[in-house]
Amino acid sequence: MKKLLTTLLVLLMVMGFCFAGGGSETKSEAAAPAADSHIPTGEAPKEKVHIVFWTNMSGDSQICTADAAAAFNASQDTYEVEVIYTSNILTKMLTSTVEDRPNLIHSSGNDSASYIAMTGADRLYVPVQEFIDHDKYDMSNIVHNLATNYTRDGQWQCVPYGNTSTGYFYNTDILSAHGIDVDSLKSYEAILEACRKLKAEGVEHPFFYRIHVDYLNYALTAEGIEYFNNSNGKAGVPTASYFGEGKCHEATLAFFKFLKTLAEEDMLLDIEIGNTDARNMFGQGDIAIMGGYSSGIDPTLKVTSENVHFVFRPSPTVFAATPSAGQSPGGACIFVCDVDDPWKEYGSWEFLKFFMQDEWTSAFAMASGYVPITMTGAQTPEYQEYIKTKNPSAQVILDAMDATPIGVGYALLPYSGDYNTIFKNIFKKMVTTADYTAEQAVEDFTKECKDMIEMYFLSKGIVL
Repeated sequence: MKKLLTTLLVLLMVMGFCFAGGGSETKSEAAAPAADSHIPTGEAPKEKVHIVFWTNMSGDSQICTADAAAAFNASQDTYEVEVIYTSNILTKMLTSTVEDRPNLIHSSGNDSASYIAMTGADRLYVPVQEFIDHDKYDMSNIVHNLATNYTRDGQWQCVPYGNTSTGYFYNTDILSAHGIDVDSLKSYEAILEACRKLKAEGVEHPFFYRIHVDYLNYALTAEGIEYFNNSNGKAGVPTASYFGEGKCHEATLAFFKFLKTLAEEDMLLDIEIGNTDARNMFGQGDIAIMGGYSSGIDPTLKVTSENVHFVFRPSPTVFAATPSAGQSPGGACIFVCDVDDPWKEYGSWEFLKFFMQDEWTSAFAMASGYVPITMTGAQTPEYQEYIKTKNPSAQVILDAMDATPIGVGYALLPYSGDYNTIFKNIFKKMVTTADYTAEQAVEDFTKECKDMIEMYFLSKGIVL
């Protein structure tokens, strides 16, 4: 199959050459080179520079962002930011030209890796390091580990928008009643033994697994294991995974065995129950441990009964003997789009600086459920009151993130959607098929990841 696809790709490339008139080329406007500098010079335009910000944040998150834009607009006379809710941002950006692009875009998860993987004429954004250097702006206040995702070779590519962590919600009432200290559950080995104890003592639903590969990613990160090459994608798009070898294989297999055992011993909530229904069950005290993201704390609080108490803790390691290497960064970020207009590009950066002020960092965190992207944003009186009265777990999350060395983070994959689909399909088969072992699941996972990577590069005209 791979040879057939390679042959077809070569044929298409040859045909494209022929139809182009033997190699003559007509440049599209979208391929026009960007300006050498993105810093404006000369007098400012007489009219306010209109800056469009695409975000798919909704609800209170979007309202807070729009409020920040309104405050920024009122604070100066040069720029005017308009926040527009937009879905499928990456898809729209990939078909955009410099004329119809927005000026700021919100990106989440591994979509950010897709943007950062773009180079040369294909790059759709302006790395913000140019603006940082020009303004001598200090980024050291950003929560420490966020630099892992959003810098390359020490150069900031974009600005964090929201800050989250993958981990687990723990019903402290249930755990305490059965003599389990939540802060002893620092590994999947410890969680498995806790679930066995809970099940043996009559707890019907010890564990809900939110079906996503993030939990494997964060566990391997906490183990200090590189699971894709090219430094987990930080030195370039990975060309291979390590799931079939060495420590990575050992930890991956242990993680899969953990999930398989939960299913075999009837400790895993029915996988047909979705995330929203599981959250509601957790809020009523019907689940002891629930997978989730720290940004889900507020939605969980909204459905939690007054007599139910919980905490959130960041990802455990796989093995009890392993001290955690740190917590991977997560959440969302904002890119400045390359639109060949320094006034719009620098104006976009001016808004980002405004939005990184403590007042707005704190306000956005409380509106969205993320934790602040800066340490001083977490120290505002409003946010400290929020921690004290509503979300004590936030301080634990921030401390874990800020203690994490730069470079410790999950793999950044432009093919992350396919990667997650592979995991989901294998997970579902493993927990519903009695004779499908964890060993076979890891073997299949490794093979399918290899095929996925080869297909990604093949789509770029590269045969690995």
